[in-house]
Amino acid sequence: MNKLLVLCCLCLSTFAQAQEYNLESIITLATSQSPRALQAKTALNARYWAYRNYQSNYLPQLALSSVAGNYFRSIDNITQPDGSFSFRPREVANSSVFLSLSQAVAPTGGTLSLSSGLNRIDNFTVNSTQFTAIPASIGFDQPLLAFNSLRWERRIQPLLYEEAKRRYNEEMEQVVLRAINLYYNVLESQINQSIADVNVANNDTLFKIAQGRYNLGKIAENELLQMELAYMRAKASQNQSEAEMQRATLELRLHLGYSDNQPMKLAVPEGVFPESISEVEAIEQAQKNRSLVIGLDRRLIEAKRGVAQAKGETGLRGNLQANLGLNQTSESLNSAFNNPLAQQQIQFSLTTPIIDWGRTKSRRRTAEANLDLEKSIINQETQSFAQQISLAVNNFNLSKSQLEIGRKGNEIAAKRYEITKQRYLIGKIGITDLNIAQQERDAAKRDFIASLRNYYTSYYNLRSLTLYNFVTKAAISYEAGL
Repeated sequence: MNKLLVLCCLCLSTFAQAQEYNLESIITLATSQSPRALQAKTALNARYWAYRNYQSNYLPQLALSSVAGNYFRSIDNITQPDGSFSFRPREVANSSVFLSLSQAVAPTGGTLSLSSGLNRIDNFTVNSTQFTAIPASIGFDQPLLAFNSLRWERRIQPLLYEEAKRRYNEEMEQVVLRAINLYYNVLESQINQSIADVNVANNDTLFKIAQGRYNLGKIAENELLQMELAYMRAKASQNQSEAEMQRATLELRLHLGYSDNQPMKLAVPEGVFPESISEVEAIEQAQKNRSLVIGLDRRLIEAKRGVAQAKGETGLRGNLQANLGLNQTSESLNSAFNNPLAQQQIQFSLTTPIIDWGRTKSRRRTAEANLDLEKSIINQETQSFAQQISLAVNNFNLSKSQLEIGRKGNEIAAKRYEITKQRYLIGKIGITDLNIAQQERDAAKRDFIASLRNYYTSYYNLRSLTLYNFVTKAAISYEAGL
């Protein structure tokens, strides 16, 4: 029974043991399974299929259409040769099938088609059947002076897809940046928990020593009460740090897509990034990789398309239709395909508004004004984009020196506290000096972690703004698995 109890205790302690993670493993988990990463993949997948749909518009389209049966029965008003009228019953049924192959002509906006069909008419009134066959017919439909949407879509849709791929990379970098911030939230809470645990242990020891000194009459009651108050504050800070660590850990797990509450133990990162990053290089890489740059080009083209559409859908417009083929009619199906006769059709039409009360002019001027406005906005966003990169570069370059200051300050404060503590234990200094040294040590530790956090977040923020890895000197690209 005792052995079974010991075994159960060992199993429980194993399950309760915290999992150890470093920053690289957290980033890998975030980009592979976090809900936000999966949403980004879904958005890119939707854009991919939209792009495939666009491509299909420029490929041949084969369609089969048919009327399985159309029955009609009525009494018609028939005009006689002498001008009189008579009413006669009519009972007719017809069915048809047509196969057509069409191809869009993007440079002109026209449509080229090839079709073949068969039509059957049953006249029950006179008990006759007739077949009409179209073995082959080729046609061309060409709008004139009209807006060519196919030509503009060929310029815009590839940009939209490329923009979506780059936006996916940016979204994944935001997933990484979010994971880093949550990682440091947990890490800082664990550091605070560690500081609180050490402070509780130290203050407990110092309080017991103070009790002994008070009993010997070496210190006043005021100093004993001050030590007891410090111990109670350390306990309160310990409880608060534990609650904060649980909250931060839960946020990180939610970001990673974890549903369990198993404790996590995080290592302090020690990444090696470039000593400094060139602003010129950062802006150059951002212009090559960011979706914003393509988005600006795409928006300018869309504004120009608006002007072309306003001009093409107003004013003089024309249409040219041409058809050349074969057809034949017969009372038998086999005869309907014998000795087909040629058929030709050419139609040219024009449409122009005469009085539209300024509608044509206002629509064109509106499109032109929108184009000018878009150019102004794009110019402003381009300047803002460069300034954003510049600030991010400066922030990273500064974070390196701040990190070294924080690291050195942490070492000095820790050493000073140990010296002050030993001096207090031998009665050389009072409790006030010890408390000050402890507070400075804790603050220096937190400042070091904060500077380390700023070092990492500033680098990864610059990565997300440029989509460029300055360590490996390569553009950042994530596989979406489409």
